[in-house]
Amino acid sequence: MRVDYIDVLFAVNAVIDYILLSLTMTLTGQYSPRLRLALASILGGAIAVVMFFVPFRGAAMLMLRVSTCSIMTLAAFRYKDSETLIRGCLTLFLVSAALAGAVSAAAPAIAQSRGGAIYMNISLKVLLLGSAITYWLISSVVKPSAFTAQKRTLPILTEINGVTLHITALVDTGNRLIDPISRKKIIVTDKQTVMSAFSGAEYEALKRLNAENAIDCFSALSEGLPGLFGITTCGTALGTGLMLTLKPHRVTVDGADSGEYILGIGINVDAGDGCRAVIGV
Repeated sequence: MRVDYIDVLFAVNAVIDYILLSLTMTLTGQYSPRLRLALASILGGAIAVVMFFVPFRGAAMLMLRVSTCSIMTLAAFRYKDSETLIRGCLTLFLVSAALAGAVSAAAPAIAQSRGGAIYMNISLKVLLLGSAITYWLISSVVKPSAFTAQKRTLPILTEINGVTLHITALVDTGNRLIDPISRKKIIVTDKQTVMSAFSGAEYEALKRLNAENAIDCFSALSEGLPGLFGITTCGTALGTGLMLTLKPHRVTVDGADSGEYILGIGINVDAGDGCRAVIGV
């Protein structure tokens, strides 16, 4: 007699849904906070439990899968028009179908698919390790923003030193800069934008910043405002160098508070269309 555990079923599908939603975000360039992705994944895991034990067939199954993709897409992302919503739903549906087929083909002995839900009787440790490897492999293969029809921009609001800065950032899923200490992603903007939040010695230190003196500027800025600035390595097509970082008191991305980002201060960032910053998702 086969025994199916609801907690395993829920956990497997929630983790898989998180991978699928992350890939959808990468492919479409549609930003969403990781917490929102996680909550949408939990919703997807709950729906999978229902789908597994109350399976549908034929047209009913197709409609259920499309509806599930639509619900998860709406839960995970903020859409301003129907075109981007449809693109997001289609992307999630395609990557879901691809991953389900791959799991069934690669692990027929331990994986069972029923009603669009996947059940694997494996330990949590194996599940997490396998999910991390799967996400890394797929992220390395898929082309960022492959399903994005045009350049996307996001409004960024940051509070620095008591000053609120409004920045328009170009979405670039190829920007994967992460601060090694805080493990936060880096929004790259230019020094002219950041200078407007400072005066006196800090303003002059930022004004002197160039590609060769990041360490000197960091030392000068840290004297007056310890803990606010940092320094990290960054790699570009031109090579590897050092970049100043800044920890805003608050960051809002597309109207939603986000604790995932800090600022990276470049020399001159002009991404076109009035964008003075570049953000990864």
